[in-house]
Amino acid sequence: MEEKSPKKLQTDPPASLTDDLIVEILSRLPVPLVHRCRCVSKTWRDLISHPDHRKKLPQTLAGFFYGSYHSGHVPRISRHFADVSAAGPHIPVDASLPFLPKYSNVDQLDNCNGLVLCRCYKTPSEDEFDYIVCNPVTQRWLELPPHPTPDEPDCISIVRLAFNPAVSSHFHVFQFEETDEEMRITGVNIYSSQRGAWNHKDSEWDAYTVLPFTTRSVFVNGMLHLITAEPALVTLDTEGKSWGTIHMPHSPYFGFIGLSRGCLHYVTMTPDSKISVLCLEDYDSKEWVLKFTVRTEELFGGTEQAGSMIAIHPYGDIIFLSSRDTGTLASYDMRRQEFRRICNLEEGFTGPYLPYIPLFTKSVVDED
Repeated sequence: MEEKSPKKLQTDPPASLTDDLIVEILSRLPVPLVHRCRCVSKTWRDLISHPDHRKKLPQTLAGFFYGSYHSGHVPRISRHFADVSAAGPHIPVDASLPFLPKYSNVDQLDNCNGLVLCRCYKTPSEDEFDYIVCNPVTQRWLELPPHPTPDEPDCISIVRLAFNPAVSSHFHVFQFEETDEEMRITGVNIYSSQRGAWNHKDSEWDAYTVLPFTTRSVFVNGMLHLITAEPALVTLDTEGKSWGTIHMPHSPYFGFIGLSRGCLHYVTMTPDSKISVLCLEDYDSKEWVLKFTVRTEELFGGTEQAGSMIAIHPYGDIIFLSSRDTGTLASYDMRRQEFRRICNLEEGFTGPYLPYIPLFTKSVVDED
């Protein structure tokens, strides 16, 4: 038998694989293993982080950040994370975000494609605060420069995050301003991580536009989408130049919007617990299509009632809801008609429920 040369014995099979083949192999692995593969070498780390490979690699909903309210001498809200994966946790997630600088209190305001927006209070009186955007996967964070303060601090209504890693590593933060008594939107302050500065724009929406504090936002097609109190769907671009409105199906019940399979969805629930899911299949036509209806008693069984609608899965026809009676988080697959209880929520559970998708690609937050 011919003896193999030392050179052949030392051949490294993985080193002979092309980048395309490595990405193809990684695309077949679950999220936690892909995260570990980033530590194999600088080459693999760069492959996984490259924007061109993001759509090929596994990305899924890991769970929800949510709060629990505790009354007492000093009322407080604690933060938690509910894992929704069927096969165990994707990555360890500490809802307290312990890697952030020490603040008196940290309030999670919004999530968008793996980044988390926080309002961090400097004092117990909560009269001074910073905005911080962080990535829980890499445990890196970026403190925003001082935000514009209106004449009346109470005029600041809601703050939302816009980020699309498939387009840019940069993000935008929208700080909406409203009138003190009538809560009508008067303008917005937009922070651009690329410019590193805030920019103010007066509102061009209808003068009676009101954004409820609990309204959800969806960032798609370069536009931030939010539900108003009417309800109506308003849009705003990252430059504050394009202010639009999309007609909503007539409904006296306030719901939430979500992005699933690349399409905007609108989910509502009536007082008698009837859930309706509508989809904006053709964004250009602005026509909503009724996709699904069901009553919660058909899901939970018996007299158990849903407490609140939480979210729609970004990559599947799955809605998430909580049980008012048992305090459980559950999901319902509309296509397969499968109902699943996921976990018990903490006592006193409350929103906002922020869907979290781990971000493994590099963003401006991860830069030195």
